[in-house]
Amino acid sequence: MLTRHHSSQLSVIDGICMIVGLVVGAGIFRAPSSVAGQTIGPGAMMGAWLLGGVIAACGAICYALLARMYPDSGGEYTYLRASYPVPVSFLFVWARIAVLQTGSIAATAYIFGDYASNMLSLGPYSPVLYAFAAVAGLTLINILGLQLGKWTQNILTVVKVLGLVLIVGAALLVERAAASPPAAEASAVPAFGLAMVFVLYTYGGWNEAAYLAGDVRKGPAGLAAVLAVSIGIITLIYLAVNAAYVRVLGFEGLQASTAPASDVMAAAMGTLGSVFVSVLTAIAALGTTNATIFTGSRAIHALGANHPSLRRLGTHHVRWGTPTTAFALQGAVALSLVLVSGMLGEKGRHGFEVAVEYTAPAFWTFILLVALVAVSKAIHTVRRRILALPLLVASLIFLGMCGYMLYSSLAYTGIGALLGAGIVVLGAPVYFLVRSRDAKHA
Repeated sequence: MLTRHHSSQLSVIDGICMIVGLVVGAGIFRAPSSVAGQTIGPGAMMGAWLLGGVIAACGAICYALLARMYPDSGGEYTYLRASYPVPVSFLFVWARIAVLQTGSIAATAYIFGDYASNMLSLGPYSPVLYAFAAVAGLTLINILGLQLGKWTQNILTVVKVLGLVLIVGAALLVERAAASPPAAEASAVPAFGLAMVFVLYTYGGWNEAAYLAGDVRKGPAGLAAVLAVSIGIITLIYLAVNAAYVRVLGFEGLQASTAPASDVMAAAMGTLGSVFVSVLTAIAALGTTNATIFTGSRAIHALGANHPSLRRLGTHHVRWGTPTTAFALQGAVALSLVLVSGMLGEKGRHGFEVAVEYTAPAFWTFILLVALVAVSKAIHTVRRRILALPLLVASLIFLGMCGYMLYSSLAYTGIGALLGAGIVVLGAPVYFLVRSRDAKHA
């Protein structure tokens, strides 16, 4: 049986574990080398990571404002529905189902599959099999109850954070790398903007906190606490881990490394250290996948609640208290993308890269629309309270970041971006079909 009612079952600590677990994924094991490669020294590199935290904090301020105005679990769907014509919010959820959330689930599941295959290969299709099993298993766990899903997330997050703390600790025990002179032919105009693309990708996912509004106790105030504490923890983790990389490898060594965490742990513990990093990366990917599955169902559920012909998507199971149908739909699409990405991953390009290209432009298009809503609300707030001026500044920074990331996602992605955009456009006839069926159900 299904019902439309559920209660807030997540504490602030649960919410923090959800967001930290979602954001701190495999990116921190991959992106630092790319960031170092686009900066002129360790100071600029660390500044980029700190700036990423500041930008994320600006976005969090905007989302806290919007969550106070629209305090339910629909998140960005609710913000768009209240501010734009209905087709915009419908296309957003369509995009999350077909492109954004399911593509992110597939991408992080592939990271898990890659690292799990390094430890125990299941044959030529090993990453696909592991990714498929991860999506299916974690979807089932979340269907079977919020408590089971949240404790799975809490455990994965705690293990992940402790593992990163161990990397930082191990770096303190290894002899510091000798300083290297600046490169003789260093670029006169470093690509700091490109470095920020990698940094903000690694910070990506904090916005999913918007979908916890209906599940976190204390409502908008609880959500604001989740956002503030989560971003603070994430920023500290990223700064500490990057400092550890530079201490052991040196700045030039970090630029040249393809797996800095493995290199650091290999220096500290030998082969055992490399195995440890493989296990930790797999756990990090699982944590991100699980949190993405959890938050993804909330927008689908909110859509179903607003369209009579989709009412089954807007219900909760009476026993498990979860949006069962929403989870099932999301899981089915994500599993399809795992298989499709596996078939497209050729010529040295694996499923993870294809999935990222598939999601980025559509994601930043809709987040830019949310940022415009935040700016308009901030302007209204400033007119009433001059002390709210910092809110307007934060929202304008967030808007600028979204615009830049949309440009970057279009500039640096390939055919996957076109495929994702095409599928979003296909949502238009789906909307008119749903609207026609809604009229019959009215």
